[in-house]
Amino acid sequence: MFEPSALPLAGTNRAQTCGGSFIDIDGLSEITGIAKATIYSDLSRAPWKLPQGYRLPGRRKILWDREEVVDWIKRFPDRTLATSQAPVVAITRQRSRATVRQTSAVSHGGTP
Repeated sequence: MFEPSALPLAGTNRAQTCGGSFIDIDGLSEITGIAKATIYSDLSRAPWKLPQGYRLPGRRKILWDREEVVDWIKRFPDRTLATSQAPVVAITRQRSRATVRQTSAVSHGGTP
């Protein structure tokens, strides 16, 4: 018997409703925070920057396994958040040579 609830709702992504384990480029963009334009660019120029995608034979659309995407993200922890407290480094600015000359000339009573 035909189940009306098995059909995707109007306006929903079929890839997300079929078992919920595959996402399309919109879902990948939403999960990773990477702009769709960047994903399209990386697909052709630097595919190693993206998680493994799947394409059905004869189709142009690429799908990603949601769990694989999450695992891929977990491989890149933010090391700055992992440390309890980063050491404090003092950054000092050096005076320019002109300023040093001017200061030394004034301190010796001479003219610059």
